[in-house]
Amino acid sequence: MSQTPLAKLENLTKDFVQGQTTVQVLKGIDLSVYHGDFTVIMGSSGSGKSTLLHILGCLDRPTTGTYILDGKPVDGLSDRRLSAIRNSYIGFVFQEFNLLPEATVYENIMLPFVYADLDISASRKRVLAAAEDVGLSNRLAHKPAALSGGERQRVAIARALAVRPRLILADEPTGNLDSQNSREILFLFEKLHRSGATIVLVTHDTEVARAARRTLFMRDGMLETP
Repeated sequence: MSQTPLAKLENLTKDFVQGQTTVQVLKGIDLSVYHGDFTVIMGSSGSGKSTLLHILGCLDRPTTGTYILDGKPVDGLSDRRLSAIRNSYIGFVFQEFNLLPEATVYENIMLPFVYADLDISASRKRVLAAAEDVGLSNRLAHKPAALSGGERQRVAIARALAVRPRLILADEPTGNLDSQNSREILFLFEKLHRSGATIVLVTHDTEVARAARRTLFMRDGMLETP
């Protein structure tokens, strides 16, 4: 594992305004994620886990503090530049899958390339390779309604992998799955980690946490080590 962090947060905070009240969701977060790491973040609902993941993924901005991604600060970048970083650096996997119901498996995996500067032949090769990685090469023409929950999550993971991200972020990826499908998705994340993927995963599942290299706990907007 590299000694230079891929992602580094320093004294990071995040506030949300609710009416006349300001709620501090993240409080002085310090976190380093290294190349090839597999970090799980656990904590109760409302502890700030998903907010932290959204900031790591450049989906949200911190109120104060510093975020350095691949050696470069991203705090003050424009929305357009942040969008470009998300498309090239980061792969997202969400609990709800976030698939287009009328699109095929192939079309759903292809989504990140709609606005990417990559020719159709190269995009297609990446889509087919990602589908093979998650065991869906024979399901490319199917739509989400014809898939099991585990297969839908595999599509979401393939979509994340297709951009060849430096960082994979997963928010409760087994939260909507039964135990058998959860084990299959966990095996897939372990396989990705062994192949060199850098993963930060939010979960309530202790079995998922046991597969990680490092487990952190969030309580009241602060990170605690075990």
